[in-house]
Amino acid sequence: MRRILALATIGILAASTAHAADPAGPARARAAQCVVSAEREATLGLLAIVPTSVDDRDAGADIVHRARGCDRKLLHEPNNGDVLVEMRGLLAEQLLVGKPFPDPLPGRGTRRFAAIDLNEIERLGANRATLVFYDTAACAMDRNWDGARALLGAPHGSDAERHALRALEPDFAACLNGVRSMAIPPLFARAAIAEEVWARLNPTALRRGNRNLIQ
Repeated sequence: MRRILALATIGILAASTAHAADPAGPARARAAQCVVSAEREATLGLLAIVPTSVDDRDAGADIVHRARGCDRKLLHEPNNGDVLVEMRGLLAEQLLVGKPFPDPLPGRGTRRFAAIDLNEIERLGANRATLVFYDTAACAMDRNWDGARALLGAPHGSDAERHALRALEPDFAACLNGVRSMAIPPLFARAAIAEEVWARLNPTALRRGNRNLIQ
């Protein structure tokens, strides 16, 4: 799966949300819905693996390959054919469809990847910047749960989605721990929040192969 760029670049979400949302967003959401319907158990297994790790990339590619009848090309990077890193969040969001969001969200303060040290991240073959952003997304939704719910309730590619992303920008900025800027595509911001919400509502041990890493 594609790895998100290093943390310090250009404005947090602002550069992306100022432009039109990803025109493929709605179609990608439909493709994710198809994949979840075809490969639900495999999807649940994928979401228990550390994102961007070697195991994650292999499992994600396998799920997409097996989901015949789905528009799988939309879940791949157009330039190199890798599975989208956002695919995990797109799948997690589909698992949340039709389920009421509790208020408050349980597990406030949970940061799933803070406990994984740098040596373990390297052994996993994972991308530290991406894992940091997952924890940043968890922080942002803890600060503004109403805003996170509004984002996940907005249709992909809609004005409501853009407005919800803009409303969350101060919360992302406050959670960056001194990093003043980050270039993150809107789709990944939404996907990270969706996956973190799923993880809060369905806590499970993160795994590397058959070995638990952290609870």
